[in-house]
Amino acid sequence: PPGGGGGGGGGYNAKQHVFVSSHLERASRSAASFAHGLFDGSGPPQMGGYLPVHVQTPKETERDGLLRFVDHCPRYEQLIKHQGGLLERNAFRDGPEVEQAASGISKR
Repeated sequence: PPGGGGGGGGGYNAKQHVFVSSHLERASRSAASFAHGLFDGSGPPQMGGYLPVHVQTPKETERDGLLRFVDHCPRYEQLIKHQGGLLERNAFRDGPEVEQAASGISKR
């Protein structure tokens, strides 16, 4: 209902509800969509209940250790980013899960 929102507690308040996202566009859009779903309908009737919310995003040059933890992990850099995840992908491809699935499909 207007003024109430889906959050169950009186609508959006920038001092009480803080949304933080990484600098990536898809992440900030996801945060905004989440907030929209949480407070849907709590905005003014002339805006169709839409209520814009503030999403904090660090500058692209800042590295956020919590939201972008992979940026600070040397092992991730070595195994995934620079090798394209080949080690993990190959281990999965050659592992028992894929073998079992392939065996089940070939029996059909």
